Amino acid sequence: MDEEIRNWLVGEDAAGYAASRPNPVLEKSFVLALRVVPFTKRLRNEGWVDLARQLFRSATSVAANIHEAQHPSSRADFIHKMRLAEKEAGETRFWLKLCQEAPDLPNAEGLMNEVEEVRALLYTIIRSANSRR
Repeated sequence: MDEEIRNWLVGEDAAGYAASRPNPVLEKSFVLALRVVPFTKRLRNEGWVDLARQLFRSATSVAANIHEAQHPSSRADFIHKMRLAEKEAGETRFWLKLCQEAPDLPNAEGLMNEVEEVRALLYTIIRSANSRR
C-alpha cells in the first residue's frame, strides 16, 4: 500500500507512527473497500442494484469503522467500533457468498478471501482488547 494512503488512513496526528508501523487490518479493510467498488458497479450494470447497494454499504462500512477506531475516546469505544466492523464484515461475507452460490450473479473472485482475512484480524483484535479490560 502506498505510504501516502497509509498515513492518510491513520490520520495526520499519527502519520509518523503509521509510516513506521503498518496496520494490517486498516490496510486490508481499505483495500477490500477499494476492490468492492468495481464489483458493485458490475452488479449494478447487470441489474442487481439492491444487492450492489447492500454490498457496497457493508464493505465500505468495515473500513470506515476500523478507520474511526484508530482514534477512540476510550478502550470501550475502540472495542465497540471494531465490533461494528466485525458485524459489517459478516454482512459483507453474506452478500459475497450469495454472489458465489447464485447461478445468475457474477462471482466475486478473491473478495471472499479478503473479507475472511479482515474478519480473522478483527476477531483477534477484539479478543485481545477484551482480555486487557
